[in-house]
Amino acid sequence: MDSLGEGDMRIALGSWFPRPEPDLHGLPHGFQGDVIVDVVIDEKGRIRDAQLVRGISAQVDQTVIATVEQWQFTPAERNGTAIASRQELLFHYGPV
Repeated sequence: MDSLGEGDMRIALGSWFPRPEPDLHGLPHGFQGDVIVDVVIDEKGRIRDAQLVRGISAQVDQTVIATVEQWQFTPAERNGTAIASRQELLFHYGPV
């Protein structure tokens, strides 16, 4: 096996993914920041696990994770077979 992996691979693609719209009014004027969430997508295209990597505030982070946990994907595939996969999602907010 080489560094590119083995076999025919296709990444998971979002099929329903509303953008998280947290309330940003409690943040300082001019604030900009990123929420980064690491997700595991199962073989059926559902979020199995969502872990906060970087956040802005507890309220904003919770809204982002709650929205992302509802997303649906066409699952990743290896050689035509659906497999679980991991993706990092970044949401940029600001300036407020």
